[in-house]
Amino acid sequence: MEHMTSIAQLLCLSVEEELQKAENLSEVEQEIRRQMIEAGRQALATYLQKQRPKYPAVTTKCPHCGQEAGYVRLRAAKLHTMLGVVRYERPYYPVSYTHLTLPTKRIV
Repeated sequence: MEHMTSIAQLLCLSVEEELQKAENLSEVEQEIRRQMIEAGRQALATYLQKQRPKYPAVTTKCPHCGQEAGYVRLRAAKLHTMLGVVRYERPYYPVSYTHLTLPTKRIV
C-alpha cells in the first residue's frame, strides 16, 4: 500500500499544472484519469519489454506446423489493451510464406 501512496503523490505532482486550469471537479477527475491510464500504459509497455529475452533463441518450433524457424531480428509489435495501444519489440522468426511465428510468453 505504501507504493500506491507514492504513486498517487507522483500523479498529483504530474498533473498539478493541469489541475490548476480545471474549472470544476469533473475536469479534475478527467485529467487524473487520463494521467492514470497513460501511466498504466507505460508500465505495461515496460513490463512487456522486460519479458523479451536479452538474447533470443537462435531457432524455435512453429506451434502451427512444427517447422524450425530461425531468429531474424527484433520486430515492432503493438497490443490493443484496456489502457490503449501498447508498443514493444519481440523476436521475429519467419517460418514460411503462409504464416509467421512470433513467440511471446503467454500472460493471460
